[in-house]
Amino acid sequence: MDQTITIAASDINEARQKARAQMPPGHIILTEALLETGEPGEVQGLALTEEEAAARALEQVPDGSRLLERRVLEPAVPRSEVVQAHSEEQARLAVRRRLSRGELLTGLTLQAEPEKGLLGVGRKPASYEAAIVRQARVAVSYIGPSLYAVTLGPQRQYKLVRHWGGYGQRVEELGGPAGIAVDWRGNVYVTDNGRYMGKEGALNRPYCRVVKYAPDGRWLAMWGERGEGEDQLLEANGIAIDARGNVWVADGGGGKVVEFDARMRWVRTLGRKGSGEGEFSGGTLHVALAPGGAVYVSDRLAHRVLRFTREGEFVNQWGESGQGEGQFERPEGIAVDSQGQVYVADGGNDRICKFTADGTFIAQWGGRGGMGLSPQDMPDGSLAVPKGICFDRADCLYVVSAGIPVSKFTAEGRFLARWDTYRPTPRSMTNPLDVAVDAAGRVYVLEASRKLVERCE
Repeated sequence: MDQTITIAASDINEARQKARAQMPPGHIILTEALLETGEPGEVQGLALTEEEAAARALEQVPDGSRLLERRVLEPAVPRSEVVQAHSEEQARLAVRRRLSRGELLTGLTLQAEPEKGLLGVGRKPASYEAAIVRQARVAVSYIGPSLYAVTLGPQRQYKLVRHWGGYGQRVEELGGPAGIAVDWRGNVYVTDNGRYMGKEGALNRPYCRVVKYAPDGRWLAMWGERGEGEDQLLEANGIAIDARGNVWVADGGGGKVVEFDARMRWVRTLGRKGSGEGEFSGGTLHVALAPGGAVYVSDRLAHRVLRFTREGEFVNQWGESGQGEGQFERPEGIAVDSQGQVYVADGGNDRICKFTADGTFIAQWGGRGGMGLSPQDMPDGSLAVPKGICFDRADCLYVVSAGIPVSKFTAEGRFLARWDTYRPTPRSMTNPLDVAVDAAGRVYVLEASRKLVERCE
């Protein structure tokens, strides 16, 4: 059962840490929301040194606050004073009566013994030197703790409920599946490249097509003609479906992206093969569509991402070969969240990279989690050659990668879950290529080795 708790924390990261400390085994953070923003405040500390004064001020700061500034209002100032008294106790009392506000007596030293007169009469008082310090005063300003509502719940367990496709020559079977997408009705689209068997019994007739299935795996349609025309395909890779039901196919072999309408009629072609701006290398391409209509394409061989308008006008591009921020090594899948931020599966660097709509780097996460680890032994949140990626309606990111068939993250990169889509048999999934999620939250994984579409719920 889901449980919502209220947590006082300085920011959302601290709230998550506190929530995890209370989390039952097998649970994850489902949602998080800011309830109340903390109020600003200031406290002061008084002590012999600035460090001690700051420490005393910090003791008064409410737990979960965010510290802003530490200011020295009054530095520590030492001075000395000589007093006359018949005893040390009288000297201390005399000094304390004359202390100003914030001053403190720190020591008393006998300077001159008392002088005695004849027969002890007329004795003069002794002299004492008093060490006095005006204490340091330090102010600490802060923003009080914010309140967050964090909902905890059991980690969802996905199970394989059905699969279809498989290698073969029939219309519902697949030869070389490459990309997968779903439309708003839950229909599944798969790009497929292969060879038909000719009359002489040899696989000598190449094809390039899109196959459409119902959510339950029933074959509905297929289209696509292999060739170099603007409405033809040479090697179909990534695929995306827009809100109108139009189908966008990334043709890596042809160096272009082709848009078809819902009735499988050609609409337009974006880009061309080449090495200049707005051109594609001729290697594997993946395509993603932004809520505002922008079209993003990852180019594996060129190690970059290209951005176009919906009408096909080139806008900008970013990326180059490397391991740094904004660099890629053989980028694979690409996806856009509901806010228009762009995510790239950086396959050669075992990570996901996140960018603004114009390509400004935001964050990255993933990695194998340790040298020499097999995929099965890698810690949660690790990735090994991530390939296909997609978002669900809650802006959760799904990633398929080698040895870790499906991983699930928040849009900020926080790990949520990982699972396999098969029973532990020798025919286990070894090469997941792409992933798609429908409006009902059903997950579809495209598996290359067995040429299957696997549906998980």
